[in-house]
Amino acid sequence: MTERITGRVVRVIDRERLVINRGAEDGVHVGMRFAILSPVTIDLSDPDDPERRHELPVARTVVKVTSVEEQFAIAQTFRTVKSSGVFGNLTAPSERPERLDAADTAVDEIDPAERTVKVRDSALEVLENGFEGVVLPF
Repeated sequence: MTERITGRVVRVIDRERLVINRGAEDGVHVGMRFAILSPVTIDLSDPDDPERRHELPVARTVVKVTSVEEQFAIAQTFRTVKSSGVFGNLTAPSERPERLDAADTAVDEIDPAERTVKVRDSALEVLENGFEGVVLPF
């Protein structure tokens, strides 16, 4: 199994783009996906056996690399939210890009302050089968 590329967020450019500290010299290429990890995890303790524990990683978002330099890469959100239109048929359905600082959360145990993407957040390459933890909704 190939070792996954890990790095950190070095700059949040705007509400859709960020920079990670890994680039072409590290094997990063356009189209790769990275989970931007929260330090918070979800505890999956077995109620019948406290010795059986697992912590599920939580990603604040997943981004796709759009530009690569030797030592860094720019990545942006790519998931979209579909709207059925406002006021019934008065407006057409639309899509909007994911925002890094989304306000709604379906994971009640996680403090909303932990959803904000920050400089020094860990970035973990997402393999073809997807991210094995929870990606916070937007």
